Amino acid sequence: MVSVDIDELWRLQAYVASRGQLRDLGITRHRIRNQVAARRWQTWGSVVIGDNAPLTREQFLWSAVLDQTQPCLLAGVTALIAAGLRTYERPQIHVVLGRGATIRRRPGVVHTTARALGSVTAAGPPRVSSAVAAIQAGLWERPKKDARGLVIASVQQRLTTVEALEAALDLAQPNPRTRTLRALIQEMHLGADSSLELDFLRLAQQAGLPAPRRQVPHVVDGRRRRVDFDFERFVVEVEGPLHASSDPDAEAMRRNDVSRGGRPILQFTSTLIRFEPDRVIATLRGAWRDLAA
Repeated sequence: MVSVDIDELWRLQAYVASRGQLRDLGITRHRIRNQVAARRWQTWGSVVIGDNAPLTREQFLWSAVLDQTQPCLLAGVTALIAAGLRTYERPQIHVVLGRGATIRRRPGVVHTTARALGSVTAAGPPRVSSAVAAIQAGLWERPKKDARGLVIASVQQRLTTVEALEAALDLAQPNPRTRTLRALIQEMHLGADSSLELDFLRLAQQAGLPAPRRQVPHVVDGRRRRVDFDFERFVVEVEGPLHASSDPDAEAMRRNDVSRGGRPILQFTSTLIRFEPDRVIATLRGAWRDLAA
């Protein structure tokens, strides 16, 4: 890092610094102790926070990274959320350290070690690249459906690309999970999502709907095209795994509400199907009830 003064360091790191960083700026242990005793600063683990207010989420992220043996990076779903992933929340903080590093156990922090940490982003708390983070999430998250959804969402929300995911997966140690992710990435390359359609059919069955006809010709906006599922009372299109809309979930649910008359077209995205199945089931049941002959 380019030499900075204490004010600049606080600004860059959300008022969080390691003791080594402060030492490099000429700030002694005695001064740190005095500032903490005067309640102007506080400590979290081995790091120092330059205020005495409750820690913000950003300060927790910086603290989790700087508290550990360096290099240490935000990883997995935490890194994705820090990069801008929407609609996901995780209270725990995932970090990754180099193999052989001494780990300081802290509440709410999940530690993983790796032979290679991957590329590092420049802004905000140090984190692995979004492609590496998505692959980590795909390997670490439970259940598997959530892991798949996170990988898809990382591309849907333009945090990374399918090509970058493929390159990041090539660096992972082969195991059953990596084979599953490689199959998913291949689906995304082809623009296919047969597994998503199977997930939707299971939700439709749970909603009590009869088995639909599939890939049925239907007129939409004056144009003839095929729809994914025909339930007689309405038809359904499943969008996935990638979607061009900036807010596909809001768009899909808006169209569901607007088209609840006549022979409507219901749309469901991969995010809705995999992360809000109860909402999908309720919509299907409501449409089936409302459109009863």
